[in-house]
Amino acid sequence: MTLFKAATHLSLAIMLLGAACAVPSAKDASAAKAHFDQGKAFFQKKEYGKAIKEYGQAIGLKPDYAEAYSSRAWAHYYSSGNSKAIEDFSRAISLDPKNPEYYYWRGFPYAHMRKWDKAIADYNQAIKLKPDLAGAYYNRGIANKVLGNNAKAKADMNKGRELGFQD
Repeated sequence: MTLFKAATHLSLAIMLLGAACAVPSAKDASAAKAHFDQGKAFFQKKEYGKAIKEYGQAIGLKPDYAEAYSSRAWAHYYSSGNSKAIEDFSRAISLDPKNPEYYYWRGFPYAHMRKWDKAIADYNQAIKLKPDLAGAYYNRGIANKVLGNNAKAKADMNKGRELGFQD
């Protein structure tokens, strides 16, 4: 066997081993859930720093844990970490792009940062995926109102209320 072929086989073996190690075990998934649950408990007590740490532990054990990214995003949002919240919501979206709530929720830090066009784009996507998502209409209406699009704002806010949003 030539040195080149040996190196190729070694590289392939390393890639396969790495891929096998990347799949979380049942034990890792269980531990990830435990960290996630602990993160939720800290979040409910408004201990956002501790919640962020626990959600991070869950993500470390299960990197495809979209709900943990979303929950950590909320902890960042409430601890004034809008950019980090957007990063985590974006990661949740990349893992679960058909979940309308992730787009809707990412609109909040965008709006908080006064990035109204990005907030509106996320509310639009949330509505596209779930046409009865009342809060997305209402919050898109608020963003449009800030931008001076009063007719759109009124229509969206009314639609949100019609669907059950209470302001």
